[in-house]
Amino acid sequence: MVLIERTYRRDPDRLTPLMIGAFGVKILFFGAYTAVMLTVVGLRPVPFVASFTSYFIALYLTEALLMRRLFVAG
Repeated sequence: MVLIERTYRRDPDRLTPLMIGAFGVKILFFGAYTAVMLTVVGLRPVPFVASFTSYFIALYLTEALLMRRLFVAG
């Protein structure tokens, strides 16, 4: 969020490419995390997917609310 706010304040046109890049990094991270948790650690799939999905939705909701606050203030 710090990087998003700093980029938005300096050059709002660079925010979209930054967000696309950050989304790609998050996809790779969460994909690797999910694979490790289900195969190496051996967690049960249904509870893990349910809790992970809840966390993922909460994470993006928080990010959206913080970005809304940034854009309204900017």
